[in-house]
Amino acid sequence: MNFTKAITEDDIIPDLRVENLEEAIEEILYLAVENGYVKGEKDKLLRRIVEREKVKPTLLEDKVLVPHIASDDFKREVVIYGRSRSGVPLDGTNRIKHFFFIGVPKRKKAKMFSVISELAIAVSKDKEFLTNLGIARNIDDMLLAIQEKKLPVFTKLRLRLAKLQASFI
Repeated sequence: MNFTKAITEDDIIPDLRVENLEEAIEEILYLAVENGYVKGEKDKLLRRIVEREKVKPTLLEDKVLVPHIASDDFKREVVIYGRSRSGVPLDGTNRIKHFFFIGVPKRKKAKMFSVISELAIAVSKDKEFLTNLGIARNIDDMLLAIQEKKLPVFTKLRLRLAKLQASFI
C-alpha cells in the first residue's frame, strides 16, 4: 500500500481544531467511521489507539505523528491525513501539525509498517513535503502535495503556482 495512492480528498482533514492528542485521534477516527472504513465499535478502537500513542508515539522528525493500528475493526487499509495549523501538544516540547493515521485489518499488518517506512522516508528526504502540506490552502492543494511523490513534474508546477497564488492572498 502506497500512502500517495491510499489518500483521497475524502481522507483529508485540512484544519484539525483540537486541544490534545486524544481529540485529534478521535476526529481522525470519526472520519474513518464516516467514510465507512470501520465496522467495529469506535470507542474501544479509539482507547486502544490513544493508549498506544501516549505510551510510545510514532513520531517522525519531531513533526509528524503516525498513529496506527492493525485491527479487524477495519474493513480495508486506511490512511488519513490531518493538519493542525496551531499544532497539537504531544509533550512539553513538541506540537504536532501533521498527522498520518494508518488503520489496517490484522491480516494486513505488514502493509501498515510499509506505509510508516514510506512516510519516514518522505518526511526525512523531501524537506518540501511538509512545507507544501503546511502552506496548502485547501484539500486539493494538500492532495497535490501528497501525490507529488508519484507525479513530480506536473505537481511541482501546480504547487509552485499555488505558492504564488498564496502570496497574493
